[in-house]
Amino acid sequence: GGDNPRNVMASPLSGVQPGEAFDVIPCAEAVTKYLLSICRDIKMPRKLKIAFCNGVDDSVHSAFRDMGFLAQPDGTFALRIAGGLGAARPSMGVLVEEHVQPKEVLYYVRAMVDTFCAHGNYDNRAKARTRYMQDTLGPDGLKDAFLKSVAARKAEGGLDLTGLEASAHFVELDGGPVDHPRATPQKQPGMFAVRYHPIGGLLPVEKPRQLYELLKDIPGAEIRVAPDETLYIINIPSAEAEKVLAATEDGARTAFENSVACIGAATCQQGVRDSQSVLQTVVKAVREAGIPDGALPKIVISGCPSSCAAHQAGAIGFQGGVKLVDKKPEPAFKMLLNGTDELGQAAFGQEAGTVLESDLPALLVELGKAAAAAGQSWEQWSADHAADRDVIIAKYL
Repeated sequence: GGDNPRNVMASPLSGVQPGEAFDVIPCAEAVTKYLLSICRDIKMPRKLKIAFCNGVDDSVHSAFRDMGFLAQPDGTFALRIAGGLGAARPSMGVLVEEHVQPKEVLYYVRAMVDTFCAHGNYDNRAKARTRYMQDTLGPDGLKDAFLKSVAARKAEGGLDLTGLEASAHFVELDGGPVDHPRATPQKQPGMFAVRYHPIGGLLPVEKPRQLYELLKDIPGAEIRVAPDETLYIINIPSAEAEKVLAATEDGARTAFENSVACIGAATCQQGVRDSQSVLQTVVKAVREAGIPDGALPKIVISGCPSSCAAHQAGAIGFQGGVKLVDKKPEPAFKMLLNGTDELGQAAFGQEAGTVLESDLPALLVELGKAAAAAGQSWEQWSADHAADRDVIIAKYL
C-alpha cells in the first residue's frame, strides 16, 4: 500500500498457455524481488503498478499500466509506460521501446522509478500518478526522459538478470481429452487448466480447504489468481479434471456471470456504492429472466471513481455515484459502453449516461432480451442495432 510499488502482475496462464510468446513469470518474479529490495530507499509521488503480458491474455492490462511489458514472438518485450485509469484522465500507456531484452528489464524498472521521482507531482496527490507525466512532459518528452534514465542505469550496470529460461517444471502425460467449457488444454500434452470464477470473486469460506484436499497429491498443481477475480487451477491431468470441475461447479456459468465487481462500499472506506450487492442482484435478475449465455457480456462494476474493477475497459462498465431525483441524491451508476481489454484492441468505454441503482436489473434484462430475440450475441447485436440499444438505455437515464 501507500506510495510504493504494488504487486507485479503476470498473465495468469503464463507458462502453460498455447500460443504465448514465452513464459513471463520469471521476469515478473525477478521484478518483484528487486522492488522489494529498494522500496524502503525510494520515495515516489504515488504508487507504481507493473504488468507482464504473455502475448495472448492481457487481463493484466499492460496497455494501460504504469509499466506494461508485452511479450513478443522474437523473445523481447514491447514496453508502454505511464498508463492508468481513475476518474480523471484515464490514459493508454506511451510506447517507449519495442524490443526490451528480458535480461534487461530491471534497468527499465529502475529507470521508471527514477523518471517518476524526477518528474512526478509531489504537491497534488490528485495528479501524482505516472499518467500525468504525459501532460507535464508530453508523450515525446516523457519517452525521451525515460530512455535517458534507462541509458544512465545501463551505463551504471549491475542489474542484468540471469537464469530466466529456468521456468517451473511441468509434467506431461498421455491423457485423454476433456470436453468442458471451463477446461482449457495446456501446451503441456495431457494437462489442463480449469477456470473457476466465484460470482463477484467472493470465494466460499470452505473452498480453499476443499481445493487443497483435492489438489495436494497432484504433482505440480497450482491455483493462480487472475486480475478479473478468476481462479485458474493448472497442471491438472485429464484423469483428475472432472473432479476439479465438479468441485468448482458453484461458480459462473455464463459470460455475464463472469462479471467483475470491486469489493464495494460495504467493505471499502473509499467506496461510494455497494458494487458487490449490485452484481449479486443483477445476476439473480438475469438468471430469473432466462437470458441465454452470450446475450449479455461480462460487465464491470466499480463502486467509485477509483476504477479498481477497471470499468472503463468493460463492454459494459458501471461507476458508482449518485443521481439527483427531485433534488435528492439517489444511489446510481454512470454507464459506459464499448470498452475492451482485448490484446491489441484496448479501448476505454464511452459514457452513455447515469442509471439509478434500482433500475440496473431491469435495464440489463431488457438489453439481454433484445439481443436474445435477435438471435445474436451481445457483441453482434450491440454493433448491428446500436440505435435500438441506445433507445432502451435512454428509458433508464
